[in-house]
Amino acid sequence: MVEALVNITVHGESSEILNELRRAPAYYDSSLRKQAQECMQETRVAILNTIYEWVDSLDTTPIFWLYGLAGTGKSTIAHTVAEQCRRRGRLGASFFFAHANAECSDANLFFSTIAYQLSKFDPDLRQHIIHGVRAHPSPQDASIPTQFEEFILTPIRKLANDSAREPIIVVVDAFDDCSDARKASEILQLLSAKIPSLPLRLKFLITSRPEPEIRSILHPDIHRISRSFDLLLDVDASSTNEDIKRFLRFHIGRIGKEYDLPSWPREMDVEDLAQQAGGLFIFAHTGVELIRDKGVMDPESQLAMLKNIGTNGTPAFNLNTLYSRILRKAMPETASTTVQERVITVIHAIVGLRAPLALCAIERLLGLDRGAARAALNRLRSIFIVPDNDEDTVQLIHPSFARYITDEESCTETRFFAGGQQLQSQLARDCLKQMKNHLKQNICNFKDFATVKAPIKDGVNSDVYLKTLSVELKYSCENFAAHVFSADWQDGELCEMVAEWANQYLPYWLEVLALIGSFHDALPSLRLLSNFCGIASASHVELPETDRGELPGYDYTEPLPRADNSRAQAQTPRAAQSKSLQSSLQPLPKRRKLESPHQPLLAIERLKVPPAVPKQSPQLLADAIRMVSESYDDIKRFPHQIYTSCLGFCPLDSPLFKQYSQLSTVRVLSGERKHWRPLLHDFKDPDGHVDSLAFSPDGTILASYSYLGKIFLWNLETRESRLLAYHSRHPLPDSERVVVNTAFTFSPDGRYIAASGHVYRVATGEEVFVPGICSAFSPDGLYVALGYADGIIKLHDMQGPNLSLFGEFCGHGDTITTLAFSSDNKFLTSASSDDTIRVWNCSSPEMMKEIRCRGYVTFSPNGTVASCSQPFVIWAVDIRTSEEKSNFSIVFSDFDSHHKVSTIFSPSGDYIVSYQNVTVDMVRWVAGTQAPRTLAAYRRSSRSSSAITSISFTPDEQCLLIGNKQGLIGSWRISNNGSADSRFDFEYKAHFGAVQAITFSHKGKYFASASRDGSICVWDSTSVDLHESDLTLTSVLHGQTAIFAPD
Repeated sequence: MVEALVNITVHGESSEILNELRRAPAYYDSSLRKQAQECMQETRVAILNTIYEWVDSLDTTPIFWLYGLAGTGKSTIAHTVAEQCRRRGRLGASFFFAHANAECSDANLFFSTIAYQLSKFDPDLRQHIIHGVRAHPSPQDASIPTQFEEFILTPIRKLANDSAREPIIVVVDAFDDCSDARKASEILQLLSAKIPSLPLRLKFLITSRPEPEIRSILHPDIHRISRSFDLLLDVDASSTNEDIKRFLRFHIGRIGKEYDLPSWPREMDVEDLAQQAGGLFIFAHTGVELIRDKGVMDPESQLAMLKNIGTNGTPAFNLNTLYSRILRKAMPETASTTVQERVITVIHAIVGLRAPLALCAIERLLGLDRGAARAALNRLRSIFIVPDNDEDTVQLIHPSFARYITDEESCTETRFFAGGQQLQSQLARDCLKQMKNHLKQNICNFKDFATVKAPIKDGVNSDVYLKTLSVELKYSCENFAAHVFSADWQDGELCEMVAEWANQYLPYWLEVLALIGSFHDALPSLRLLSNFCGIASASHVELPETDRGELPGYDYTEPLPRADNSRAQAQTPRAAQSKSLQSSLQPLPKRRKLESPHQPLLAIERLKVPPAVPKQSPQLLADAIRMVSESYDDIKRFPHQIYTSCLGFCPLDSPLFKQYSQLSTVRVLSGERKHWRPLLHDFKDPDGHVDSLAFSPDGTILASYSYLGKIFLWNLETRESRLLAYHSRHPLPDSERVVVNTAFTFSPDGRYIAASGHVYRVATGEEVFVPGICSAFSPDGLYVALGYADGIIKLHDMQGPNLSLFGEFCGHGDTITTLAFSSDNKFLTSASSDDTIRVWNCSSPEMMKEIRCRGYVTFSPNGTVASCSQPFVIWAVDIRTSEEKSNFSIVFSDFDSHHKVSTIFSPSGDYIVSYQNVTVDMVRWVAGTQAPRTLAAYRRSSRSSSAITSISFTPDEQCLLIGNKQGLIGSWRISNNGSADSRFDFEYKAHFGAVQAITFSHKGKYFASASRDGSICVWDSTSVDLHESDLTLTSVLHGQTAIFAPD
């Protein structure tokens, strides 16, 4: 009995841990896929046999890509294979993408959903997956590569390598319906790179349309990790036609029996309909549903209407014509305007929704009377799945109808056409109205809100919960930002509603997201709203009665997208209605970066009646991003923290404090904040001792490199982290003499990262070359050079197939220690422990010149000047002319022979700084002369605890940031006349351990520091004057959250 109770308890704990994995209802047999069914008997025999042969084979490729045009029956085939594999005990997992469902099209849920199913499939695998989930600090927020590595790959590797184990099958359908093309490519790259090397045979069946971005990864002609099958070219057309005829005979025959129609189906009718289908099963299916439509009850007339389409058009044209006939028959133009508007409103809502809703929820969302939605869909059952129960969801039968109704050329029934932006604008307004009518503080009326832990689970406070948090309200809170961002950017009414929402309902919205377990949507939603408003600003849409120049310069925590003026200017006023709108439903545009961080966030069209909105409202979204970033974990677990420890502790002059401080349940009596803290993120490497940092070119990823050889990637947008790669950093032979410049940097396009001669793909963590000792990317990103211990340099073409070897440079007699390209990409410069510098022509393996030098070599940013550091001497040479630029002595106080003399160049190459132990010397090149000019020297006390450990120029070259062994970072000013002060402007405590690295992002918006203690800090350099002591009031050692007892 006791043992049974223990087992139940352990199982319950395991289930609770696995429930931390976010997952989508995308299983092949999900209740959302109401009309999913297997292929009819004796149909699709050839393709099914081919797939089953691949399933059973032990030696075939791990990926089978089945592709074809929309409507060719891919999903039915995938469903059939999934069901057969389940019956045979081979189906490990399935994920059926659906564009109409936000969760089922979310790439972030793909691997976590598969991992959850795999844990149910194999008990041994389950324990390893549970261990991976338990070990992750926040499984719900894990990045896509982290999910794949920690929740799938690592658990599988831990299983015994049993060669007798049958392959596990994962079925993935409609991959092209993934809502984020970039993340979809990331998933495919991970699968293609990692799956073939697994000891356990894990196989993926993937279906999609033949999109170029999918073909470029999965087609066997490009990568030999997959097998492909084209449903049009690899299947005999006559075989497909016979399958469609068989389908039509069966279903039309059943209709004939139901209505007692003799001689149904007539073979002539079957022939005509099959010819019209032209290989598209969706045409045959929709035609059958039209004939069966109980709202019409006249199969003969429906069949006649169907045959009138003719057989001369293309399959796609015939399908669009069929949709037009159905709509015209269901809603004749003689119907009243009110009825037509109601039907069109319901159709547009269902097509535009990001997740299916019940009929009654759709009615409440749209403000319709009870029963109105059912009445609108009564004669459209050949297009929609209309449930008998109003509490059940209504869905499209096939996504081709959504593409039809949002494409102006295809939708010949112009009454029903709606541009994608028009659909999204209306749904965004409906969601905003829902929130306006229902959001409030403590929305569930909890008696003791301070004790409520989020998310609320069904069964806990269920009466209050279900009454106040309706399905349509939850949908609105989760999805309105996506609707807004995809809407018409010149919709003045929508801009006014967003402004009103920001000024009156923003904290209540955050509360609801936390209560329903969707707080992970908070920051992405706020950024989408910020981007939408920034784009509206770039369209020259002004704020009413607001001087843009007077707006305070509040910043985001992330860079915004660049505004696309061409699209915004091309849009016409809403009076032009649907004809002027874009003709197809497009996915969310990629975020684009704004030139200035001070552009207004909320833009109201002047031509509209301006709302009574406070002038500070454009900054509320920026402040909200700041607040949520600072207190993310606290709000996520305890929503009351919004009112107890967030709003009341915002900076006094911030619009967020002025607008919402009255909601705070705590009053600050002293010590009020004046500014948002410039510290944006503080991360922790679990193994400690981080000694290198690098920002990605777009500034969204920070990479860290530890002394142990581990590379972590930190996402500055989502705070997600993942281990990219791990290699041992073995010392070189004769390590006392050989000092290597271990460059750590991203490639210019951000797709690769190099560390100590190892080069990895950022997307997958795959190492792409035999590792060298050092490396360098060319400025144009076309080449990467690797130096080796035997003195050989290999140049690889980054654009060539498989990153092919472009050339080898031989000539050095010892280890390559440093590499650098010239700024024009024509020359490669190398330094070696053989005491030589060589210049190579990149277009041919030819050495241009050789220069003798000794010491630690550093190259200037443009690759034209080499600095050689030796004890007490810095020697610099122009590698283009071999002329010595300087040879000057430096007197280092407390010189330590155990520490190398390090040198760095400024971004422009005009300054060179050398430092060792507690001394910093700076030199500037004087234009037109060969003599450098020594500007200043900085020397600290000789205490070892004050030793300088890192140094970096600011991008504007106005000061140096200097880190020391105590964890302090100081700012040393460089004045306009080229001199430098002999003391720091200020110092602040950034870390507990030595500051090992300081680096700036490419545009200088952020700088990051890392320490020997493993802490990593990311600072907003635009919100603080690095020449003043603003940072002295902030530290990673101090939090921003206060928790008070209920009394």
